[in-house]
Amino acid sequence: MVEDTVCTIGVYGGRQPSIFVNNHLVYGRIPDPGTQPDIIADVPKNRLVANLNPASDGMTDNPRLPLEMFAAWLANGDVGLSSLAIVQRLTGITMTVNGTREHGCEDTPKDPGDLRRILGMFDMVPVARAYLSLMRDVSDDWKTIIDHWSELEKQYRKEEHNPSGCAPKTYRMLKRLKEGNYA
Repeated sequence: MVEDTVCTIGVYGGRQPSIFVNNHLVYGRIPDPGTQPDIIADVPKNRLVANLNPASDGMTDNPRLPLEMFAAWLANGDVGLSSLAIVQRLTGITMTVNGTREHGCEDTPKDPGDLRRILGMFDMVPVARAYLSLMRDVSDDWKTIIDHWSELEKQYRKEEHNPSGCAPKTYRMLKRLKEGNYA
């Protein structure tokens, strides 16, 4: 892509999250010198839309949500690979963590912490929940997760306030699903 058609977005974590677009600070404070971004996205400028309505990607009937919907979550939320996978699928924009992305948008939730991060994203970007079913076409693992989403969320909600901070039944459920044991 030609330089003037792409925006590079860098999200820096820490106590005071920051977002840069093409090296211009648009949110937060300037990070310490030498600090690397936690998340990097190369975004076609025509994907940075002014309104917040889902748009067609022009090739399918799948909606594409504007990245701006996720800006506050990217800057302030608890971001993980599986929640970024959802954002990547819903926006059509490749997301990286520390400059790497091993599995595209195939990263599924592996533990209760991943579920917590996804649910936290849904709290900050409620419209994203309505499009969660689009993850079914990403991989067989995502299809399995989506097919059992309500059970997973229900079990997690039962354990989320466990004083130990653990959610062992949720973890076992995720492990069984990964192994193909749906019983």
